[in-house]
Amino acid sequence: MVRAADQKQAADVFSLGEIEPDKLYSLEAFKRVTGLKDWALRSARKAGLKMKRVGNRKFVKGKDFIDFLDSQNEDSPE
Repeated sequence: MVRAADQKQAADVFSLGEIEPDKLYSLEAFKRVTGLKDWALRSARKAGLKMKRVGNRKFVKGKDFIDFLDSQNEDSPE
């Protein structure tokens, strides 16, 4: 028998959203929508993903993430 909590957790893994270019995402909301974890975000930031900082909070603009993905695909050979 599968518990309700296990079903919700499994559903959360597969319920990723879409990134909208004109939207500003808090870091937590961005992680939920993209499914990226802390390590992947640190690596992306080091590779050029732009983040905005206000006090102790960080934000990612949808367009910046899309541009980052495009730049990563340009660098890798097909």
